[in-house]
Amino acid sequence: MQRKIHQLNQQLWALREINKLIAKERDPQVLLNRICAALLDARGYQACWISLLEPGSNRPQFFTGTSQGSLWSSIAEHLRRGELTQCAQEALETGKVVSIYEQAKNCESCFLYQPLGNHRTLAARIQYDEQIFGVLVANLPPDTPLDEQERSLFQEISRDVGLALYSLNQQHQLQVSEKRLRTILETMNEGILVADSQTKQLTMANRAICEMLGYSEEELLQLPPQDLHPPKYHPKLQKIFEKLLKRERPSDSD
Repeated sequence: MQRKIHQLNQQLWALREINKLIAKERDPQVLLNRICAALLDARGYQACWISLLEPGSNRPQFFTGTSQGSLWSSIAEHLRRGELTQCAQEALETGKVVSIYEQAKNCESCFLYQPLGNHRTLAARIQYDEQIFGVLVANLPPDTPLDEQERSLFQEISRDVGLALYSLNQQHQLQVSEKRLRTILETMNEGILVADSQTKQLTMANRAICEMLGYSEEELLQLPPQDLHPPKYHPKLQKIFEKLLKRERPSDSD
């Protein structure tokens, strides 16, 4: 019973630490590396690693991990050559958590069998919705319990990692789109202001509008949009914001 309570506390601590990392870290590579380190520390794994795949293939594009001793350098060398363990491939193909209880009976040809000997393994696909990012793998000592609770925790962590990668990817795409938009706006001779329809705050002003109004962009972004319009146009401005919030296109009369 005491061992079971200790195991549960470790699992809860690992989940809490990983969620804290996901909420804080914005660099996906740093995030994945720190997740592996947190799992190694919390669960006593021999090794923990993540491999992200090239689009449309099972070939590793990026990988990171950590281990006790020098095991990770051996794992990294195989991943660098485009190799994946059989359990990792199975997890990618099925979407289920793959549990290996007796390494000697199942995976004698695995590149981890020689450095680790008999051990236990968990592998889970990292994905969000229909987008598959890669695989999370943990190698455990042979006496580590692999009960349903441990597998459920591992599945939950892989899903959290998938959601985090998806969110970071969306943020990156948004930043790229905003940069592209700014480049286009800066080349235009027409004065352009961009506002957030929810907050009603200006978020972008191009060079032309700054020159027309005699403000710097920093000064313009601090002004409420209505300050740039005569009072008689304020009701029309409010109507435009209301239509944009409803995803309706303002009419020419607006």
